Amino acid sequence: MARKLFSRRTRYFLYKVWALLGLVRWYNIVLMAIALYLSAIYLFNPESGVVPVLRDIRLHLEILALILFIASGFIINAFYDLEKDIINRPTQTFFQKHISKEFSFGCYFAFNSLAALISLIVDWKVFGINVLFSFVLWAYSHKMRKMRFIGEMGAAMLTIAPFFSLSVYYWDLTWKMFAFISLIFLFILTREVVKKLIAIRGDIILGDQSIPIVIGERAASIVVVSLGIISILQVGYLVTQVFTGISDFLFYAMLVLLSAAVIAEGFKKDHLQVNFIYKILILLSILTIPYIGDL
Repeated sequence: MARKLFSRRTRYFLYKVWALLGLVRWYNIVLMAIALYLSAIYLFNPESGVVPVLRDIRLHLEILALILFIASGFIINAFYDLEKDIINRPTQTFFQKHISKEFSFGCYFAFNSLAALISLIVDWKVFGINVLFSFVLWAYSHKMRKMRFIGEMGAAMLTIAPFFSLSVYYWDLTWKMFAFISLIFLFILTREVVKKLIAIRGDIILGDQSIPIVIGERAASIVVVSLGIISILQVGYLVTQVFTGISDFLFYAMLVLLSAAVIAEGFKKDHLQVNFIYKILILLSILTIPYIGDL
């Protein structure tokens, strides 16, 4: 039926668009967009209400610009990581192998240019911080990710960078924002180390200096467990500060999952299971934003 509805050229174009959506990890971008909107409503404008915040057209433009910058970052990172991904994830990179360099770079520059223009429309300060964010994304993908201890830390810091751009937009730094960022930062950093443990074969073959290679798999596993324990203490503190019904379930669920991750990593060395747990933890941390806003 699809062959009758679309020409061969159209089908090929749709195929590349579908491949591009996988390349930019659209599900991560959707989560980031949700997190940014929740932050704007509950962390930066807790007294304004949902509707007044969402009436701000410039806010939508700011988040759109950040999403485009993030998408371009995924594109350039996937380009530099293609060889390693083929080793570690041959099935998941099937579509990626069928996207030409010209198409990838065309989308990268188009997304960056449009994002920069939108940022300039929003505010010159936002433009400055977003362009810097884009440059660091490129520098990380091109060089920094291969440096000792910088790869995992840099990935975690770049993930939370859009929230600082939002703080520049509102020209406000709040304790609530830092409470959320410190929570999700530890989750992302821990998951980055776990991902390196999973992908250690590709890093060894290509000579990358990831944490498990530099300090050894056993020591890296201890780092994961230690970060998990720190996160348990952090979430435990938030439990004592926030009591609003459903938030109890979210924070206690995080404590259970963190304990499971520590056990899975400390005793079983089951990196895949730990990685999956941290995916859920990152999602739950985003859902806690409205309740952290009550701090």
